[in-house]
Amino acid sequence: DVVRINDSEKFIKIKNLKTIYQGREINVDEVGANDIAIVEDIEDFRIGDYLGAKPCLIQGLSHQHPALKSSVRPNKPEERSKVISALNTLWIED
Repeated sequence: DVVRINDSEKFIKIKNLKTIYQGREINVDEVGANDIAIVEDIEDFRIGDYLGAKPCLIQGLSHQHPALKSSVRPNKPEERSKVISALNTLWIED
């Protein structure tokens, strides 16, 4: 699928979308709000960016901004499952 980044004129092609389910990577067609998405080979995408339509916010609703924003990648490809397991643990605790 080809999707817009941040409601701008820039588009990217997503070839392989994954999420984490029961501690494992699975291929999916879509990822919902608050889910962890795995999208590979997108250089121009940063934390806080969004894909597709601009998110709608409910007026009067406030939320805390994250204390930490980061991008996580394993040093070695064979360590990817360990990173996914750690991210899954963080997601559950959050």
